[in-house]
Amino acid sequence: MTSSETGGPETPTSPPQPPGAEGKRPTMLFLHGMTGRYGNKSTQSIEEEARRYANARGYNLEVLPYLGNAYRKQEALARQRMKQGGIDSIFGFSMGGYTVNRMRKDFPGVEHIALGATKSGREAFLPGVPHMGLVGALADQAEREAAQRQPSVTATAPTPISLTLSGANGLSTTAGGTKMAMPQPQFRAGGDPRLQRIMEETSKYLPEGWRVQLRSGYRPRDRRLHGKRMAIDIDLIDPRGRKLNSYQAPENFRTYQDFAHKARRVQMQMYPELANKFAWGGYFGGRLGKGGTYGAMDLMHFDIGGKRGRAGSFEKGLSPAYLKTWGITKPSYFGKVPGRPEHGPQEVSRDTAIVRSEDYVSPKK
Repeated sequence: MTSSETGGPETPTSPPQPPGAEGKRPTMLFLHGMTGRYGNKSTQSIEEEARRYANARGYNLEVLPYLGNAYRKQEALARQRMKQGGIDSIFGFSMGGYTVNRMRKDFPGVEHIALGATKSGREAFLPGVPHMGLVGALADQAEREAAQRQPSVTATAPTPISLTLSGANGLSTTAGGTKMAMPQPQFRAGGDPRLQRIMEETSKYLPEGWRVQLRSGYRPRDRRLHGKRMAIDIDLIDPRGRKLNSYQAPENFRTYQDFAHKARRVQMQMYPELANKFAWGGYFGGRLGKGGTYGAMDLMHFDIGGKRGRAGSFEKGLSPAYLKTWGITKPSYFGKVPGRPEHGPQEVSRDTAIVRSEDYVSPKK
């Protein structure tokens, strides 16, 4: 009987690469599954598919030297590697996905991807794909999305929109290049294209190093605004690659508010017909925290479901009452020095879970 069948240690499939060995791109750590489920596929072929996925999303790939057969040692080594630092995303396939799920709460400052692991939720976005085809299918999807973001020399270019907007706490007054990160794996296109274009156009005004990541778009089974193709959720990523908590996070309110107000100005120039429809979830009122109002201060959320929000408005900003109730004290991080404790954002989870902000009933004006 082989060590694979007994769950013993495996010969490393590829040596770990030191952080930064392939440049300054962020690093994704890959955890294999059990070879007993790999069938005719080799560990090397799975690694190549994982590498394609990582590369399409702008990561270098580092492979953990223990397979899922030795899942206890795999987890111990993964935890040791994570503590060494230099890992921005951890991607587990099959049994490796279970390992990732067990590590989520202990390493909240990185992105977690569990593929082919029960209750991970990843297969739901790859319908009809067999287990051993999941990594390749995910890589194909990421490469298609990356290709769509590359300018085509044969495609008809859209009419450029020239916007000069008043800056706010570090946001530029003139547009630069698009600063969009690769969308999160669960993001589905198919919503109102005006929302996505507003986000992309607004990203051009971000300070150097900042990016916008699309988090959630069209949700086919959602009976609310995402299901009606009328909503989009985003995350802001700082120059060090950290996502700012975008749900009920008073410390990040001003940063998302600056972005939202810039998005409002972009919307008014690009799509003035949405003047009375464009809304930002940051102004959805209610109590925060455990036992509070679900959907309150939904910083990630934008929709075209109509102007609403008892906590504030684009015209008047956050009301004095909510300024006090929510404890908004930290200024916007735009224009600040990344990494300085007094200015930099808090380390937050980069998990890919979706917050369903539309479950919140819109407050009356």
